[in-house]
Amino acid sequence: MTNKVQLKNLAKESLTPMMNRHGYELVNGFDYLKEGPNDIYYMISSTISYSEHLKLFVGCYIDEMDELTSLAFPKHLPEMFGGGLTDEYPIQPTKWKIWQVGTESEAIESLKQIESSIQKYAFPFFDSIQSKEDLLATLPRVPTKGPWVPVINKIKSKI
Repeated sequence: MTNKVQLKNLAKESLTPMMNRHGYELVNGFDYLKEGPNDIYYMISSTISYSEHLKLFVGCYIDEMDELTSLAFPKHLPEMFGGGLTDEYPIQPTKWKIWQVGTESEAIESLKQIESSIQKYAFPFFDSIQSKEDLLATLPRVPTKGPWVPVINKIKSKI
């Protein structure tokens, strides 16, 4: 029963003002974006499934990632550098929480938890990413094949 427009409206009371105070702007319905240092963008992107399950990806974007998708950034954030937002763990690729947003009361409660989790886990993650070297350090393992290899090689050639 919930879509990104409805979440955006519910978030106007607390989550969005808190994000704005930290320099993030609301984009694409219910995604938050901030330009960080050294041409790195910090983004929290959302996916809603079945109108009741919300997942949030906390990640970074750099121009070298353009070739990973045909969709222009910030409409799409490739899930390369970052991980899922939870209320229990620091940002990591293998941990996700599914926030319940099927009803307005569930959405309001989830937004409170999300705000707390962003402050506890997402902001420190973003604070730790100040350079492209820092981005590479977030990878749990450096891929040796697949679409990410050229991106990693481009990054390494520039640092």
